[in-house]
Amino acid sequence: MKAIIVGGGVAGLAAAIRLRAANYEVEEIVIENNQVQGIMVRETFIPADQVLCNADFPYGISELVKDKKTKGKYTEKKIKEMDYSCSGYLLYLGLYRKIENMEPHNVIFSKDFKGN
Repeated sequence: MKAIIVGGGVAGLAAAIRLRAANYEVEEIVIENNQVQGIMVRETFIPADQVLCNADFPYGISELVKDKKTKGKYTEKKIKEMDYSCSGYLLYLGLYRKIENMEPHNVIFSKDFKGN
């Protein structure tokens, strides 16, 4: 696997990923013997030691993972019967000042928690 050196910290990494992957739809996460091998994009195999899938689990396992052994117990029937739960967003901030009425660790819920 070829290493890519990216400068500019996290922002530089994000820009490099956008340049490499923008406007390309991943067709498959290629897994062999329980080990990810890479992805298929536009019928082209792109090798990778690790793959981060940002899709929700039911879509990722049913549409992107083709290897039945890897899918294991997640049959199409089981996936269709799944209930979705709300997701969370974790944000780490380094601030130069204290924010009033907030503790170091906070959990903030939507006003329409049940609707979400």
